[in-house]
Amino acid sequence: MLGDVAADYLTAGAVDQAVEVGRRALAAALEAETTMGRVRLSALADQLPASSAAQAFRDEIRAFLE
Repeated sequence: MLGDVAADYLTAGAVDQAVEVGRRALAAALEAETTMGRVRLSALADQLPASSAAQAFRDEIRAFLE
Protein backbone atom coordinates (compact mmCIF):
# COMPACT_ATOMS: atom_id res chain seq x y z
CA MET A 1 0.00 0.00 0.00
CA LEU A 2 2.83 2.43 0.77
CA GLY A 3 4.17 1.94 -2.74
CA ASP A 4 0.82 3.04 -4.13
CA VAL A 5 0.80 6.11 -1.90
CA ALA A 6 4.30 6.99 -3.09
CA ALA A 7 3.18 6.60 -6.71
CA ASP A 8 0.23 8.91 -6.03
CA TYR A 9 2.62 11.52 -4.67
CA LEU A 10 4.64 11.25 -7.88
CA THR A 11 1.51 11.73 -9.94
CA ALA A 12 0.83 14.90 -7.94
CA GLY A 13 4.39 16.10 -8.54
CA ALA A 14 5.46 15.74 -4.91
CA VAL A 15 8.75 13.92 -5.46
CA ASP A 16 10.18 14.48 -1.97
CA GLN A 17 7.08 13.04 -0.34
CA ALA A 18 7.10 10.14 -2.80
CA VAL A 19 10.68 9.30 -1.87
CA GLU A 20 9.90 9.60 1.85
CA VAL A 21 6.91 7.24 1.66
CA GLY A 22 8.76 5.04 -0.81
CA ARG A 23 11.56 4.53 1.69
CA ARG A 24 8.98 3.30 4.20
CA ALA A 25 7.63 0.95 1.53
CA LEU A 26 11.14 -0.35 0.92
CA ALA A 27 11.69 -0.95 4.64
CA ALA A 28 8.38 -2.83 4.85
CA ALA A 29 9.27 -4.91 1.79
CA LEU A 30 12.65 -5.77 3.26
CA GLU A 31 10.98 -6.93 6.46
CA ALA A 32 8.04 -8.82 4.94
CA GLU A 33 9.73 -10.07 1.75
CA THR A 34 6.46 -10.12 -0.21
CA THR A 35 6.18 -10.46 -3.96
CA MET A 36 3.60 -7.67 -4.12
CA GLY A 37 5.98 -5.30 -2.32
CA ARG A 38 8.68 -6.06 -4.87
CA VAL A 39 6.28 -5.49 -7.76
CA ARG A 40 5.09 -2.16 -6.35
CA LEU A 41 8.66 -0.98 -5.71
CA SER A 42 9.73 -1.95 -9.21
CA ALA A 43 6.87 0.09 -10.66
CA LEU A 44 7.75 3.01 -8.40
CA ALA A 45 11.39 2.89 -9.50
CA ASP A 46 10.26 3.12 -13.12
CA GLN A 47 8.23 6.25 -12.32
CA LEU A 48 10.88 8.18 -10.37
CA PRO A 49 12.20 11.30 -12.11
CA ALA A 50 15.86 12.08 -12.72
CA SER A 51 16.35 14.31 -9.67
CA SER A 52 19.28 13.37 -7.44
CA ALA A 53 17.19 12.29 -4.42
CA ALA A 54 14.87 10.23 -6.61
CA GLN A 55 17.78 8.71 -8.50
CA ALA A 56 19.49 7.65 -5.27
CA PHE A 57 16.28 6.04 -4.09
CA ARG A 58 15.86 4.31 -7.45
CA ASP A 59 19.33 2.82 -6.98
CA GLU A 60 18.31 1.56 -3.52
CA ILE A 61 15.22 -0.09 -4.95
CA ARG A 62 17.20 -1.71 -7.78
CA ALA A 63 19.74 -3.08 -5.27
CA PHE A 64 16.90 -4.55 -3.23
CA LEU A 65 15.34 -6.15 -6.29
CA GLU A 66 18.58 -7.82 -7.43
